[in-house]
Amino acid sequence: MLQEVFDSTPLKKFAAHLDMQHFLARGNSHRHLAILSRYPIIEAHSFHPFPPSLKSTLYAKLEISADHFIHAFGLHLVPHPFITFELWRKWEKNIALHRAVSFVSEPCFLAGDLNAIAPGDKPHTQSWPKLLKLMLTLQGGRLFHYAIQGILSHGFVDCYRSVHPKDHGYTLPTGSPTTRLDYIFANHVLHNSLKTCSIICESIETQQASDHYPLMAEFSI
Repeated sequence: MLQEVFDSTPLKKFAAHLDMQHFLARGNSHRHLAILSRYPIIEAHSFHPFPPSLKSTLYAKLEISADHFIHAFGLHLVPHPFITFELWRKWEKNIALHRAVSFVSEPCFLAGDLNAIAPGDKPHTQSWPKLLKLMLTLQGGRLFHYAIQGILSHGFVDCYRSVHPKDHGYTLPTGSPTTRLDYIFANHVLHNSLKTCSIICESIETQQASDHYPLMAEFSI
């Protein structure tokens, strides 16, 4: 699942080199979402009703085997820790969540840059840019968790936190990460097969490819 795909050409090259199928979810901005899959993508959509969507929400139905599917949702929510934006994220994430909760008996996950802080997380706010620290000061130093809490309350499990209950799990920015903004949430059907979830930060390539570290989850299907 890829964020901020400005041009379909690199996506097509990645797919060709990796022998994967791909889908580009164009939305309301030039920052699109995309998915690469070794499994056949038998259905794919971009949902971007405005409001609340500022970008898009990606949906793909992946065929694992005959009559067995995984439902994948990609999200990239509005940024910034101020309460107004958190309420917008709470609204915006429902584009995916209202569809995802219908797949109660099939594996389903939501993944992406949610630009939101999970309940219990402790970002290193002292290292945040001045604008973000100002927003935090204006709301009395309080961080709000409505967006992530809404996903958890609908039965989805935070894969990284499930495997690493005490680690910070910072994904941003590369080099000196201070904050966890990237998530993979699995419904209970898929979470039951979770093997591991980790942040890929060891190689030089991850320092250069993005300002976020990649997040990886592995399941036994």
